[in-house]
Amino acid sequence: MLLIALLQAPAAQDVHIEDRIAAYLKGDDAARTELLKLGVFAIRPLQKARDKGAQKIDALVLELKKAAMHPKDSEVWRKIESKVTVPETPVRLLAQLPQLVSRKK
Repeated sequence: MLLIALLQAPAAQDVHIEDRIAAYLKGDDAARTELLKLGVFAIRPLQKARDKGAQKIDALVLELKKAAMHPKDSEVWRKIESKVTVPETPVRLLAQLPQLVSRKK
């Protein structure tokens, strides 16, 4: 009897998560906060609901993944999210072709 009750418990929790996701997609900030509190456990249900609002879901999943990888206000994320300019350099592929062909022989 206890086993049956335990097997039914996750299904009830999943419905609750789905309700939170639906509320989040409608703009409910409290639902967003609750999903953030669930942490990585909310990622899979969010991915399943991606077809209902991909942009909002993707942004929240990214936030959850960042929070799981690094503490809030981590220096790592500030460095990753900063823009970088890479200088352009001329590349001459035809000039290097004879050297590449001779190496293969």
